[in-house]
Amino acid sequence: MGVRCIVKSCDNKQGRLGNTMMFHRIPTKNADLMNRWLLVLGIVPNTPVNTITKYFVCSEHFTVDDYFEKMQVATRTMKRVLKDTAIPSIIKTGQIGSPVAAVSVPLCFEMTNISHTVTVPC
Repeated sequence: MGVRCIVKSCDNKQGRLGNTMMFHRIPTKNADLMNRWLLVLGIVPNTPVNTITKYFVCSEHFTVDDYFEKMQVATRTMKRVLKDTAIPSIIKTGQIGSPVAAVSVPLCFEMTNISHTVTVPC
């Protein structure tokens, strides 16, 4: 099975002809950063890590400032690399056939559940 973006409003898949976008795994080694990604993406925070490692987010959900350029020594070309602090912040809303609006997701917020409150600091 090919790689596809986990964002609900996105149907991007790896391997499409002419597709130059990148696909990024949800970071799992930094629990705070992983939880921020999960909240922004609407994924249940207690999802098992072995399931989360199968999820990808395409480059359309990150800003230009979320990347830095790194020199590829072997090919002498520059490669865009996602910063360790990046969090998906561009989520498109709307359904097929309706206008699509890009919204910026706040990186700090509070989410209350019946059992607990999760605060994501800035």
